[in-house]
Amino acid sequence: MLALACGARGSADAGNPVNPIEVAVATDRPSYAPGSAVTVTLTVRNRGEAVTTLPFASGQRYDFEVRDATGAIVWHWGEGMGFIQMLGEESLRPGDSLRYDARARAPAAPGRYTLAGVLTARDRARRATTTFLVE
Repeated sequence: MLALACGARGSADAGNPVNPIEVAVATDRPSYAPGSAVTVTLTVRNRGEAVTTLPFASGQRYDFEVRDATGAIVWHWGEGMGFIQMLGEESLRPGDSLRYDARARAPAAPGRYTLAGVLTARDRARRATTTFLVE
């Protein structure tokens, strides 16, 4: 189960000239009732001036997790999923982006949570986080 209330977007690695890949994570609405449907989005953007290729060790391209105020994981998108065990890659031209979405249900417990979106590229793994509330 997942619970989110967010208006903010979290991002990481913006403008890094060594690795121009920027990741951002967001939710679809600013607040959620317990048990309601939630959509989370990870956006991966090439902020550089050249094509960037992202190598992957499996069919998994992204992951999401939500932690409560104690740091305990309350939802993990990839848990229990099977991914094809085959090398792959995604190429991004300058300014291009990839978007990955997942859906979950808000948990019953109100409180502050942290959503992490993870790009699972082998040598360019990136994580972005944002915080949210369940009311």
